[in-house]
Amino acid sequence: MTAISIGVLAGYGILHFVFVIALDGCIRQIRGENAVWRRMRWVWILPYLAAAAIPAAVVFMPESVWSFRLQRFGNVFLAFDLHCIGLFFLCLLAYWLYRFIRYRQSDTRLPLMWILFAFIAGVLVPVYGMYHAQQTVITRYEADLRTEGKEEKRLRIALTADLHLGVNSHAEMTERMTDLLNEQQPDLVVVAGDVFTSSYNALRDPGKYTEILKKIEAPMGVYAVYGNHDVEETLFGGFAVHPVSTAFRTAQIEQFFQDCGFTVLCDEVVPIADGRIRLAGRIDGNKAGDGTKNRLSPQELLQDIPREEITFVLEHEPVQYQELQEAGADLVMSGHTHGGQIIPGNYYVRLINENGYGQKNLYGMETFVTSGVGTFGPPMRTGTNSEIVIIDVLYS
Repeated sequence: MTAISIGVLAGYGILHFVFVIALDGCIRQIRGENAVWRRMRWVWILPYLAAAAIPAAVVFMPESVWSFRLQRFGNVFLAFDLHCIGLFFLCLLAYWLYRFIRYRQSDTRLPLMWILFAFIAGVLVPVYGMYHAQQTVITRYEADLRTEGKEEKRLRIALTADLHLGVNSHAEMTERMTDLLNEQQPDLVVVAGDVFTSSYNALRDPGKYTEILKKIEAPMGVYAVYGNHDVEETLFGGFAVHPVSTAFRTAQIEQFFQDCGFTVLCDEVVPIADGRIRLAGRIDGNKAGDGTKNRLSPQELLQDIPREEITFVLEHEPVQYQELQEAGADLVMSGHTHGGQIIPGNYYVRLINENGYGQKNLYGMETFVTSGVGTFGPPMRTGTNSEIVIIDVLYS
């Protein structure tokens, strides 16, 4: 395990320890100290701590039917757990500030109504988020790459990413995505990685999903790149706990892409649109799938493409925009960020990325980042939509 993952697991344990003490203290001040309460408190503390331990315990379990079931439960539990904890401490802080500002007192007796509000909201928000995550929408953009004096042409691209097939997946959602995508009648479909959630065996009935995904229709084909989760690795709440050197892509994952009819581009360039456009697909910069982060630089990948040719780049993570533009890219398509997925993540990804979500012209180059279709960790979305991106490109 990495030092970061050990720290995350330790922090997870400390957070729950502090939460139980704080909540128990608030309830004791409301109910008062008596023998009955001292006995009854363990009725909720022990089951709660046992449930909270499951997402961490799965990290140390070998793959099995039971470990996948526990992981499925753990991801759902985290959705409610972290929201209840976060809202409880926000209410506690707000009440402290209210008491201090109004009465110049730092009273720690959080009223029962405030506690109930935190827990009711902590349940309702994830319920909404899990429902909302299943409602895939179409997001439309346009890109103008025309050159004056040449015949105008139009190309419709469907961009999808981050299906995150795994323990919390539902074939019905993948089928709805496929049907919705085909309704848009795209000329070209591109899949910007993270089809899996770091485990092939965690997906129940993979053959059912390949039968669904192979129905995607596009005259110019379906092209894909691998993402940082299209490898086998151990996760805690959606995040890897072991170093990159242990993250390898298996033959099963590669065969799945092939069975779906996806043409995977691993630092490769192919002609599309009767040769007028070049589509380059990059190896993921975080996990190449062979235990390294090795991949070609933008200059190395695009060096043989004539400058007068239009160049599209497909890669999982939205990075190296300036280098890609300088190497000759005209349009870049990515996923990875989920648009933040859960509030306040939707604000955070915009702060740390040049383009964390949506369409943005950077360095004179069009860039597109989709929030994707699936989820990682808690199977919910509150800050973004599950989406398919349609890009109508004008070129000449």
